[in-house]
Amino acid sequence: MPLNQFDSAGGGASHTGEPVWFLPGKGFSMLGLLAAVEPLRVANQIRPGLFRWEFISESGGPVEASNGMAIMTVPFPEPPFRRYGVKSVFVCAGFEPERVLSSTLCSWLSAAAATGATLGGIDTGSVVLARCGLLRGYRATVHWENLSAFREDFLGVRATENIYEIDRDRVTCSGATASLDMMLGLMGRTHGHELSRAISEQFVMDRIRDPMESQRTAPAHRLAAPTPALSRAVERMERAASMEVAPPLDMDGLAAECGLSVRQVQRLFSEKVGETPSRYYLDLRLERARRLLRQTDMRITDIAVACGFSGQAHFSRAYRSRFGIPPRNERAAS
Repeated sequence: MPLNQFDSAGGGASHTGEPVWFLPGKGFSMLGLLAAVEPLRVANQIRPGLFRWEFISESGGPVEASNGMAIMTVPFPEPPFRRYGVKSVFVCAGFEPERVLSSTLCSWLSAAAATGATLGGIDTGSVVLARCGLLRGYRATVHWENLSAFREDFLGVRATENIYEIDRDRVTCSGATASLDMMLGLMGRTHGHELSRAISEQFVMDRIRDPMESQRTAPAHRLAAPTPALSRAVERMERAASMEVAPPLDMDGLAAECGLSVRQVQRLFSEKVGETPSRYYLDLRLERARRLLRQTDMRITDIAVACGFSGQAHFSRAYRSRFGIPPRNERAAS
């Protein structure tokens, strides 16, 4: 039994207003979904009747989120969709977006797009849209943990690290609180920035984030005892580790970017991080490799190359040393 259920009528209890459909998939992110719905509710308080929304799924009934709570849904509306006047359909997924996919879903989303509806992806909902071939040629984003795999799997999608993307009739965000920024950004475009600002004030937000802001907090907030030089070094390493093929660590370039000598950088990492710069960079590459093993069907040899290893044997040794199992066992367990 789900811990809690939400009435699918929500804002849809009224038959007026701009229709918005939310499609939560099994294991979806509850925070990501509700952060997209709540701005509509507050918008209706400020301008009554502006929106109405519905939670939908392939078969209807409760859909359980990753936290064990559930959203009550109604079955997919039948085409033709123009009679509903729907403007937007948002797919929300979670840790396992592949569980959401089906040929019926892809056909239904394609039909909705053909009628001119804007398609949105929340959290890994972007993966669902991409698997259905509905993001080809578009800018899109996804949660940072899935970004490397997303780029490898969908070469026709211009994947970014932004917190959200609005590209013509496709809207995607990285999930969680980014859903709120995305909805406020959309409302600012379509209903005026005064409305989006008023909604943000209701949520006690000090500002609406720009879409191009980074998904991850700056190293200055993630490291235990950061300094400006250390933050710059970590940011540079993270950029390098996320490249299509991670390059070797360039200590001279790293030191120059930090305004320090190589010896000073090494001492800084030793004192503040507790390991060498090369070890820290290796861990970043191994974490990326782990995500690729779990989220893609890439060959282990190709993952080794993408993560900057000289060969599969070198990669396997480093991986086993870091995680306690070889890469092939990691994939078998995922």
